[in-house]
Amino acid sequence: MRNRSRTRYERELIKVLREELGENWFGHRGAHSDGVDVLMFHSTETDPIMFCGIRFEVKSKNKPFPFYLDKREREQYDSYKSILDLYGVETVYAFRKVGGRGKQWWFCNSSDFGITKNGNVCVRQENATPMQDFITSVKAINGN
Repeated sequence: MRNRSRTRYERELIKVLREELGENWFGHRGAHSDGVDVLMFHSTETDPIMFCGIRFEVKSKNKPFPFYLDKREREQYDSYKSILDLYGVETVYAFRKVGGRGKQWWFCNSSDFGITKNGNVCVRQENATPMQDFITSVKAINGN
């Protein structure tokens, strides 16, 4: 049986998002029923259980872009696309650049993936959003 505890980068993602979004956000490891790595929830005084949720698929790479899906990742992506089509629930890919300097975290909605000239799904840097822009967009959704 595989270890279902959080990976180092999943823990880091939860920590940096809580620092950036505020203490009314909390996160935990996904249930893995459809492969999602991290779930972040926002609570308020009027709805302390769950106000807004964001699903994350965490990827850590030495060179995060371009990101091409292998067979297993393509199956996950297809699952996320199906959930988006059926229920309108988006999965956000969180890319962590391992080592080096500069912007460490980048985010891309599964619906924003690009297509190569051969018809393969991929993420290029221009498809992704740096962390501060992502945080700004999340705060705008919640009226903060």
